[in-house]
Amino acid sequence: MLSPQKDKVLGRPRPTLVGHGQGFPGGATIAVAGQPDTEQDFSLREYFRVLRRRKWVVVVTIVALIAVGAVLSAVQTRVYTASAIVLVPQDVQAQLNPSVAQATDAQTLAVQLQDEITAAQGDAVTTAVRMTIGYLPSTSITALANTDALSFASQDTSAARAATDANAYASAYLSQRRRANTGDYLQTSQVIQSQIDRFQSREAQLARSDPSRPGIQATIATLQASLANLQASGQLSRAGGQILNRATPPASPSSPDIPRNLLIAVLLGLVIGVWLAFIVDGLDDSIESQRDLDSLPDGIRSIGVIPWVTGWRRAREAYLASTKDPESPASEAYRTLRTSIDWIAAEERVRTIAVTSASSGDGKTSTLANLGVALARAGRRVTLIDCDLRHPRLHEFFKLDNDVGFGAVLHGTSSLQDAVKSVEGYPELTVLVAGAEADNPSELLASRSARSIIESCKEELGSDFVLVDCPPVLPVADALQVSRLVDAVLVVVRAGRTTKRQLNRTLESLRDIYAPILGAVLTGVKSRDQEGYGYGYGYGYSSSGGVREGSSKVSLTAD
Repeated sequence: MLSPQKDKVLGRPRPTLVGHGQGFPGGATIAVAGQPDTEQDFSLREYFRVLRRRKWVVVVTIVALIAVGAVLSAVQTRVYTASAIVLVPQDVQAQLNPSVAQATDAQTLAVQLQDEITAAQGDAVTTAVRMTIGYLPSTSITALANTDALSFASQDTSAARAATDANAYASAYLSQRRRANTGDYLQTSQVIQSQIDRFQSREAQLARSDPSRPGIQATIATLQASLANLQASGQLSRAGGQILNRATPPASPSSPDIPRNLLIAVLLGLVIGVWLAFIVDGLDDSIESQRDLDSLPDGIRSIGVIPWVTGWRRAREAYLASTKDPESPASEAYRTLRTSIDWIAAEERVRTIAVTSASSGDGKTSTLANLGVALARAGRRVTLIDCDLRHPRLHEFFKLDNDVGFGAVLHGTSSLQDAVKSVEGYPELTVLVAGAEADNPSELLASRSARSIIESCKEELGSDFVLVDCPPVLPVADALQVSRLVDAVLVVVRAGRTTKRQLNRTLESLRDIYAPILGAVLTGVKSRDQEGYGYGYGYGYSSSGGVREGSSKVSLTAD
């Protein structure tokens, strides 16, 4: 029997076998565990592990923000944008010097266009727009890159009105610009003509043989050419710019931009979702993996890891994986747990084991039933006792009647031999069901008769192992009573359900009465939560019952 004065688990450090599935599909694995990983740094792998475990937090956050974005976009007022493109009119100097205008660099052009934008936003143009349509529309004026054109974009809740506003603003700008050019043209023409008249007067006063006469004649010819050029381009319709593209009513609104809003919602949801995922993970005290179990400061040695079984989704159904699917990863994990129990029993002389948990629904009865089947298949004589007199359930796993059982033997209304039931197909396995629910289970389990029944199962029935199903530790004191009657206590921990606080309280309660704790079995582990652990010996089972072989690797740690 385990000594309660020894260390918290077995009394001395040694490697222990732990069964669990590395990736679980296709076969089980064996691991050696005992002490927590010495590397506690929160590596990149840890970040991804948290995100994978909390992926639904991220997904729900993204979906929620997409829904918010869609609703806001749906209720937001539709705004339409219509644009008119205008070719900027050349000024008089550009008309007089076309070669200089063509050689204008990009920086100079940008400055000129900015001046045109300033002029278009001036009082003269805005006043003309108000006189034309009766109000000043919401219009933005921008220069088109690498061109001498301006874009007049008007916004309105009406598509037709937005187009009308843009065209009215563009036309008002052109009209004002042409009037300005007309004034410049007249003034420049008068200046040139006065210069021509002055030089012609000087020429008339010179003799024909005067040497300065040819120079004056050349100047007059140049001025006349400039005036002719100005007059040739003086048609304001040709020199005063034009509307390249008139605004038309847009078919769809420019605001709200639903694709952009949804994209922003996705990106924002991703950022917030990742942040919430780490917040939720930090606040979550549940034990998800063997890593969490091993990281407990006052922890408990893990001697088994059982993968998630699909049949457990129906909580009310007693699903016995070892008989329903004997080739599944879970069944292999139970066989590995059997190997651990066999090895510990041989060294520590353990024959009676109480199986309990922190709270109900952690899978203690399922673990006990499957472990009993695994031991019986290995030729061990096993008796299973249901001491959960409040909510007995062991009989459901083997389809047995719960009429006469442990309670009847306690009260002396039935003998042990008559109350024990055999299990069809497993001659080495017997079950002592709980029987009718008792009114005072704690007192009954604390009696000498309860100890005598457990001892009789070893001696009279010749059982190699007696596995006792107990109520959970935290709700009631029954498990603490039973733990004093057995050689060791096996604690079942449900991944994702049992919290570290619950487990610590359970261990404290057991240690307070010097209960010999065998170790813990972690059940319901998803394959993604077991990365980094494992002795992946790579054996699986084919549909024909044959064995397929793969690679192997070993990791060994000591308690």
